[in-house]
Amino acid sequence: DEFNYYNRLTGAGKQGFYYNPEFESGSGIKETVRGHSTDIVTDKALRWLSSNTGGQKDPFLLFVQFKAPHVPRMPEFRFLDRYKNDTLPEPETLFDEYESRAPYAEEANMGMHYRPLPLLDNHDPGNNIYYKRMNRKQLEKWHSFRDPQTREYRRMKENGQLNGKERKRFAYQQFIKDYLRLIDGVDENVGRLLTWLDEHPDIRDNTVVVYTSDQGYFTGEHGWAEKRFMYEEAIRTPLVIRWPDRLKSGTRINAMVQNIDFAPTLLDLADVTIPDEMQGDSFLPIIRGEKPEDWRNSIYYHYYDHGKHNVPRHDGVRTGRYKLIHFYTDDVWEFYDLDKDPNEVNNLYGREQYEEEIQKLKTELDSLRKYYEVPPDHFKPPFVKAGKDQKL
Repeated sequence: DEFNYYNRLTGAGKQGFYYNPEFESGSGIKETVRGHSTDIVTDKALRWLSSNTGGQKDPFLLFVQFKAPHVPRMPEFRFLDRYKNDTLPEPETLFDEYESRAPYAEEANMGMHYRPLPLLDNHDPGNNIYYKRMNRKQLEKWHSFRDPQTREYRRMKENGQLNGKERKRFAYQQFIKDYLRLIDGVDENVGRLLTWLDEHPDIRDNTVVVYTSDQGYFTGEHGWAEKRFMYEEAIRTPLVIRWPDRLKSGTRINAMVQNIDFAPTLLDLADVTIPDEMQGDSFLPIIRGEKPEDWRNSIYYHYYDHGKHNVPRHDGVRTGRYKLIHFYTDDVWEFYDLDKDPNEVNNLYGREQYEEEIQKLKTELDSLRKYYEVPPDHFKPPFVKAGKDQKL
């Protein structure tokens, strides 16, 4: 009952399917809609906007949330040819050997693995819940793009072209292209929403559009295609805001903002009292160019899902320059100077020249744990593994 209306993706662990997804409405009615989920979600959002806001100036709040670019990465057909003949730049740390760090980075199950789709004649979609959603025409069209890729993979493997680093290079190209194809779909559909607002200037000028994500993601950095660790790619989250009436286009704001700040900020925008139990802070003053003098100088991170992808529980603190990570299940520490080592490949914990800074961060970490009321029991064994097949 928190929303007047909702229509959400369901199935596939309640993340939904890419093709012919199922939706559930607030009244409990389920429907399967033919097409690609990113397009369909936008279609539904535009219908809601047209039905509920056309010409009106009553306030509204609309969440438009996509499955993309989550696994299994299945872009819409119109994007499958993109980047086909391109070799995309590799991240500097694609072949990271994890020297100087705790063993967890090397042992994490987060690598890029290319598994070619069987050729159409050998493919039984009934064995896969995602392909099972496709009708025969869609499946044939999908294979018209994927079968040549499978044949090329087999040819290269037979010729010994996919050994060592070349195997990872190949997997990276397949991964990043599908990732970007899904992002292109999101980009196109966000554009459709912004176009609708531009066509309704009476609504647009005082409507705040916030684009963000649940977390950052490793797109090949350190050889990974995942998240979880407190390294930069996973904790840096996109946050783009459009507010034509108040915020000048192209403005860049440098401030430490966290996802726990989103709800207080939206409430502040709506002139609604922010509940005391919310631990985040409204960054509305920062948007308005009035950064509070007491705004945070550090952020706290905590990963609880012990064992998932063979990544242990850990927490840590990040300031403008430094980062301290504590893998507390084994009392192991990592420390990085982000100015000198933005790729986080050189763990400096234990270095005498940084001892004073490390102690400051340990004090700050303890302070943040108390501020956010992290239960002390979280730092004590037993640490239950998240997955039955993990080796941690």
